[in-house]
Amino acid sequence: FSHLWLVWAFHAKRRMQAGDSSTVRPPRLGGNARVGVFASRAPIRPNPIGLSVVRLLEVQRDTAGVRLHLGGIDLLDGTPILDVKPHVPYADCPPDSQAGWANRAPERLAVVWGAAEVWLERLAPERLALIEQTLAQDPRPAFHDDPERVYGVRIEEIDVRFVVREKRAEIREIVTVHD
Repeated sequence: FSHLWLVWAFHAKRRMQAGDSSTVRPPRLGGNARVGVFASRAPIRPNPIGLSVVRLLEVQRDTAGVRLHLGGIDLLDGTPILDVKPHVPYADCPPDSQAGWANRAPERLAVVWGAAEVWLERLAPERLALIEQTLAQDPRPAFHDDPERVYGVRIEEIDVRFVVREKRAEIREIVTVHD
């Protein structure tokens, strides 16, 4: 198998409380339209169960048991894994499936390093890739589109400051953060 499904438990996020709205405002809809929480991938949900598809990089067997090496993970360290299932393309991706209001993938931004290009030599290739992949997905609030505004996103111990103009995220500054 090239990919697996992980069924896991939210352990570090606030859960829905009595009185919370059962609707959310997805960024893909501009942050203004509401949909039911079960029609979204919002992290605050009535149940603490998450589902992720990940790449299976390696299966390691030794005296301690079996260890799976995974890629493309969107979980926090220490996240409780409830189950692991193989991803089976013919069963998991029906050819006639419909995605409702999220009917196509969002456009990705081109990423340029701009004034922060000195970091290309300082950061590990995996870290550079993570920064570029994150910015390509446009982490700004959906209703923000000011080409002069400098936005920031923390990726591990790095604050990445960037502007977005004409479908390009230009990295202006990288600041290392030590908590």
